[in-house]
Amino acid sequence: MVVGISIEQVERAEAEAWFALEAAMPEPLRSEQGLVARRTGGAVVLSVRADMSGYWSQTLGLGHDEPVTAELMTRICRFYREQNTPAATIQLASALQPDDWEAICARESLTRGRTIVQLVAEVQAVLAKYEGFARLEPELRLEPISPAHARSWATMTVDVFGSQLAGIPEMFEACVGRRGWHVFGVWHGNQLVSGGLSVAVDGVALLFAGATRPGFRGRGAQSALIVARARAAAQAGCRWLVTQTETEGPGTHNSSLHNLLRLGFEAVYERPGWALKP
Repeated sequence: MVVGISIEQVERAEAEAWFALEAAMPEPLRSEQGLVARRTGGAVVLSVRADMSGYWSQTLGLGHDEPVTAELMTRICRFYREQNTPAATIQLASALQPDDWEAICARESLTRGRTIVQLVAEVQAVLAKYEGFARLEPELRLEPISPAHARSWATMTVDVFGSQLAGIPEMFEACVGRRGWHVFGVWHGNQLVSGGLSVAVDGVALLFAGATRPGFRGRGAQSALIVARARAAAQAGCRWLVTQTETEGPGTHNSSLHNLLRLGFEAVYERPGWALKP
């Protein structure tokens, strides 16, 4: 790990941001989608019954407040079965897995899913790196997302993600203007073409929900959004930035990953997800 920040801090920042994000879905959409958010053993356990993919039903932040044990995993998996969750993902850093993890997976029918990479950077290091970076193309402009444009940003983000789940645009929209949350967008004329969100958790700012329309990629939007959120994090008193992206498989290229590395982020560890399909 990077000196000065622990795996637990990285995992907790992500978990708390997701908990607050999904809690922002307004009623009656929460009830209609079967969204339930709770804390178990210090972890954030999220269930969205209408989500067949398991993307919005996740367990995050395991191993921070108490060790990961077979009994804890039984409680979490029982919760998903009681909620009739069609698919869920248990996120657990390999370094925090107990010695009997394979036996736990076999007993609970957990199978290995997609792997992400956790990236960390010091805020000031990113700001210094950006001085030598190519800037946003002249016809594009970056601005904070105001409440008046919250729905446009939320809709654009969901469109890029390809999510069809009802309530997700409203969930993102509700993040704009919240204390400690910062949302920025990149515009081409009157069209919002890119955006990103950050939230501060105990001195760590998590960057997530980064999305750029396909026709506007490779034009500096992602880097500009990272730096805008780094500046906001600095103003909020944060020392660290944390984010996640897909790992690169054989023959694949993740441009987001390489942008982050060029801006001073360090890939600190890979984390496999563990799929539960009750």
